[in-house]
Amino acid sequence: MQSIPDSKDGQLSFADRIWPRARNFIAGMASGVGLVLAGHPFDTVKVRMQTADVGRFKGPMDVLRQTIAKEGARGLYKGVTPPLVMTGFINAILFGMQGIAVQVVKNGQDRPTTVWDTMQAAVATGFAISFIVQPMEGVKARLQVQYARGGGGGGGGP
Repeated sequence: MQSIPDSKDGQLSFADRIWPRARNFIAGMASGVGLVLAGHPFDTVKVRMQTADVGRFKGPMDVLRQTIAKEGARGLYKGVTPPLVMTGFINAILFGMQGIAVQVVKNGQDRPTTVWDTMQAAVATGFAISFIVQPMEGVKARLQVQYARGGGGGGGGP
């Protein structure tokens, strides 16, 4: 993004200084919400298959069928609240940290970003973000394996 100085002294405006970093955070938030809304039903099916007693389900389609029959489509989104709230923020932080980390790896040099720069920044960013993501994943998995009682839509949890 090419910036245009806002004064005769060549200084960049506040918006021109902030926007390159802010857009990474905004893109991260949007991608996190989209990721959760599209992928959570698949994750719920996977977690239920992994944690169910042997013989409870015949396969992923059976998990899907039973969940919808007993809990409605909302059952596929059981446990969605923690990742929906957190993944947007986590991805915003992740995208923002990645942008900053790339600049750190490049040592402030004004040159095109290489694949190697991106890889180094991604390793550092992924390591740091894992400490935030892990606790949320544990809460989400516990909520996903709460089954409805008696065929109603209940079962507790967001």
